[in-house]
Amino acid sequence: MKLCKIVRPGYRPPSEYEIGGLILKSVYGEIFENCQEILNGETVTIILDGWSNIKFEPIICCSISNDSGHNILLEMPTQVII
Repeated sequence: MKLCKIVRPGYRPPSEYEIGGLILKSVYGEIFENCQEILNGETVTIILDGWSNIKFEPIICCSISNDSGHNILLEMPTQVII
């Protein structure tokens, strides 16, 4: 914040609420629509990979890939039971 005031005194950066709320919802909607357009009518491959972090907690990554080379990361549940 100090740097912003020094470099550009009249500039007010977006707040945490704006970034995590309004801006995030807007960008998410645009990306979601874009992914739907890319994958509409396509044959896809679901890719799943897993590993553990330093605390041996499971981490799972799931993505979709199509023949055109687009890769889309899927949202995974926050808690995985193994």
